[in-house]
Amino acid sequence: MLTLLSLLIVSPAMAENNSPDAVLPNAIVVDIPPRGFDSIVDLLPALIPLDFPVEDQYLEDGLGWGCVVDVWFNLTNVDVSAVVTDAHIIPQDGYLDFSVTLSLAINDAANLFGMDYELVCVEYNCDAYVDPFDVVISSQIYLNVADIDGDGLNELDAYFENFEFDFSDFDGNDVNIENCALGTFEDILGIFGWSIFDLIIGAIGPGLEEGVAAAVPDIEAAIEEAFSQATISETIDLGGASLDLSIAPSDIIIKPEGLRLLLDGGATTSETAACISTFDPMGSKATPSTLMPIGYTPDSITDSDLAATIDDDFMNQLLYSAWRSGLLCFTIDENTFALDTSMLDLLTGNAFTELFPDPQPMIIKTNPENPPLLNMNTNSDISIDLEDLGLDFFAIVDGRRTRLLNVALTTDVGVDLPFDETTGEIALELDLDTDRVVPAVKYNEFRPDASSAIEDSFAGQLDTILGLVDIESMLGAAQFALPSINGFGLQSLSMQATGQNSEDLGAFASLGVVPYESAGCGSGCGGSGDTGDTGAGGGDSDCGGCSTNGKPNGGFALLSFVTLFGWLRRRSN
Repeated sequence: MLTLLSLLIVSPAMAENNSPDAVLPNAIVVDIPPRGFDSIVDLLPALIPLDFPVEDQYLEDGLGWGCVVDVWFNLTNVDVSAVVTDAHIIPQDGYLDFSVTLSLAINDAANLFGMDYELVCVEYNCDAYVDPFDVVISSQIYLNVADIDGDGLNELDAYFENFEFDFSDFDGNDVNIENCALGTFEDILGIFGWSIFDLIIGAIGPGLEEGVAAAVPDIEAAIEEAFSQATISETIDLGGASLDLSIAPSDIIIKPEGLRLLLDGGATTSETAACISTFDPMGSKATPSTLMPIGYTPDSITDSDLAATIDDDFMNQLLYSAWRSGLLCFTIDENTFALDTSMLDLLTGNAFTELFPDPQPMIIKTNPENPPLLNMNTNSDISIDLEDLGLDFFAIVDGRRTRLLNVALTTDVGVDLPFDETTGEIALELDLDTDRVVPAVKYNEFRPDASSAIEDSFAGQLDTILGLVDIESMLGAAQFALPSINGFGLQSLSMQATGQNSEDLGAFASLGVVPYESAGCGSGCGGSGDTGDTGAGGGDSDCGGCSTNGKPNGGFALLSFVTLFGWLRRRSN
């Protein structure tokens, strides 16, 4: 699938270039506006401890001369239940304000805790429970970018500071006491400078604080894990050639308008394929780039929890490097798909019938002179211009293999990426139309007078040629599975042109609780061993998503000229 897509996407040479090995700043920019954090807080109930230990509380005071002048108070059998009722993450200048509200209920009317005291050698045994009251836990979340593990790639470091626990919603009216009067109990406590608040909060407070402190590393790890999905360092096999893909955060900015994660990226190949060397402009297209304000979306996007902008320079570098690796250089012969000159006659309106009255074996070689370019100004999610994709036709003439014809094809390749909100899968659909294919004869030594007629006949006969083979059985739909984290993920996804000049690729998503599970890259996504495509995540480790169809096979028949136009037929039908 990827090989086929690569074969289709070729475009003109460029005037201003980024060097082949350039690491591009701000290759990807991810924004989370305040409304995005309103969605993210749905994750918090799964991360906040709702069970924590409660110890008996004992207070004692006096002169130490015996029970006549000494007093003690004791709380036993305290049982606390907690429910998250509210949560907020609010971006500020340089940090995120974090707060979560717990509704705490201490025992109930059917399960009382003991509240005992001794005064003037007389012991009193009270029973009590506390109506639900709110405790607000607040802190600040700081996010930094640094090379934490020393591997040369930056990671996100998340940490909390300044935890506070606000029990101000709790007062004496919440306490229900049996077997003794609350007022009397409070009065006696007051003599010694204590209160029932001290007793109860002293019982539950330490356990709550310890539970939160124990949960903080897990919350920090969850934040770091979510952002780690954007860090990639992989070598991708392109059917014999390789593409080195590196994406890593360079900075993180937090303002009241939202959070912005800036990622540098490079998509490079170390060598130029021999078939490309004479055409290589030694770089990918470079265009001026200006960062839009945090939270910017095109007019067509009414709301978004997350916005990712992929710079057109990075997309063009990715396409250029794939082209430079020789991915588009193919020879279609009897080893891939047997062709003969009858197909050439059909394509050219019988222009070569006199030269080949009987069909002869034929070879087609691609002649990809120009690297691919991104085009965001079509009706598709993404479009990639193809200009002058050269097809050289060879056959035996006078005992030697001879080039008969070169036809250059120009069209645009639309790529649509529909998202299935129930499965988390993104499909890859190509939008091609034979009416948009413009052939141009670049070389025709044997029938030069027929060049114009060949151009008129060429595109119109493509569907007829495809009827000679069962092309539909050779085509499949690529799908890529996105991950969820603790049941939280993308609920919707749309692609739009974005940026100052609408030249960049924008991905805009809503976040929330989703029905699909986390997607790994094991046997369910492309198999095991070295046959399964793990996408950018690579290897057998967990990754952000994976292809459900496996990686392209370099020897697959989709490399053939016939299959190239199979997509045209499939989409036009």
